[in-house]
Amino acid sequence: MIEDEDSKGRRNLVVASMVILLAVWLRAPVEGLAESLFKVKPVDPKFAFRVWLAAGAVLIYFGLRFRFSDENLKAIGPLNAEYLEVEQRVLRLWLAKKMKNYVRTQRAGSLNVNGFGMIVEAQRRGIVQSQGGQIEPVLAGIRVAKVVRSSTSYPANGPVSLNFIQADLMLSFKWDLGQSGTGVPIGFDVPLGARLRIQCNALGWLLLYSKGSMQVLLPWSLAGLALLASVYKTVRTW
Repeated sequence: MIEDEDSKGRRNLVVASMVILLAVWLRAPVEGLAESLFKVKPVDPKFAFRVWLAAGAVLIYFGLRFRFSDENLKAIGPLNAEYLEVEQRVLRLWLAKKMKNYVRTQRAGSLNVNGFGMIVEAQRRGIVQSQGGQIEPVLAGIRVAKVVRSSTSYPANGPVSLNFIQADLMLSFKWDLGQSGTGVPIGFDVPLGARLRIQCNALGWLLLYSKGSMQVLLPWSLAGLALLASVYKTVRTW
């Protein structure tokens, strides 16, 4: 049952959206939709488009009520924080994959920012010198210790975004009788395609498994689908 109260904005939006989506999916008679949303029956079939038009209008109304409700406004802040946390995990996995590929191929590719290969070589030579120049260490692995969004401006007073990231990398070198590791802070540009994949993966995870999703993303996703369905049925039954 839909109750037009401020404290039930999310519930009303979800219920109205589900009623519309189920009516479309089950190909239910328009009388059922009219009775569920408006408590009106019977309905002349030749006015079915009016029912769907009214359903879309009600959905927009409930959407606006939820948009400006306290429960939605209070949930946005935690949702943003949760998204950044998920994005950071996805970003770390992406960069770790790139580092693994670099170790295997010795080619930086799109990560060749400020001479990434030169930085790795400088660390290798430092180890050679520290061991008296009698060894030939090879790069065995790169571990991503930390990665965060950053700014390309120097000093860092520009907007922080996913366009540029700052990472702390642990480079591991091995030789015949030993091994050594060294830490390197370095910045990377993130290509547009990679940014889109990272953001889509983060949003997908957030939508499927998060408290913020249940509070904000899921209601809006259902409402968007239901509104599209209402427009489609309005046009079809006009």
